[in-house]
Amino acid sequence: MKSDIKHIYDKKMGICIARVSGTHNRLKESRKLFENTVKFRAKHSCSLFLFDMREATIIGGPLEAFYTVSNPEEMGHKRLYRIAAVYSSNVEQHKFMETVARNRGHSFRVFGDMKEAIAYLTAK
Repeated sequence: MKSDIKHIYDKKMGICIARVSGTHNRLKESRKLFENTVKFRAKHSCSLFLFDMREATIIGGPLEAFYTVSNPEEMGHKRLYRIAAVYSSNVEQHKFMETVARNRGHSFRVFGDMKEAIAYLTAK
């Protein structure tokens, strides 16, 4: 089973949201998720991204997490964008992606709470 991705633009907050549900194979599907989000961003000119992964079952471990965020520019995400990902479980496991992305100069954070993620994205 593949994941289902729904893109939403929150005009009030200026956030492009990718809501992912179902089984998400990190290695096979993350590149397409990033590319589709970049296309969606182009329509709304937003620089704030929220990946809502709370309804997704994530397939993949640390190696797949590394490849997911090791080169976001290749998929169209620029360093000036602020990105948050929210997970419902195993948040510490997903924090590895945050470390990799931040070590490469990206504003990317992983959260277990939606309100905290939105506060991070909208902070001036």
